[in-house]
Amino acid sequence: DKISIEEAENGAQAIEKLENKNFDLVLMDLIMPEMDGYEATKTIREKLNFPSNEIPILGMTANAAEDEREKCLSVGMNEYIAKPFNPDDLFEKIYNLTKNT
Repeated sequence: DKISIEEAENGAQAIEKLENKNFDLVLMDLIMPEMDGYEATKTIREKLNFPSNEIPILGMTANAAEDEREKCLSVGMNEYIAKPFNPDDLFEKIYNLTKNT
């Protein structure tokens, strides 16, 4: 299968892309200009239509604090990974989030 990737400069651009196209997964950086990953995730979950509002979201951050994963999950992310990460860990999380799509 072919993998295609699109980048967004900030959370607002990510939301705009999701409004106009279907994706299988969002890798959401938590620290972005204009709209951070937390706010973008809340907006995706609360304001977008199906199927965009149910897209798997994997939060990514350099903040490895113990409560960061819980914070990500509480705003609607499906999973979290701290940077730097082992590529195998990232691939495993992506696989687990998309294996039924």
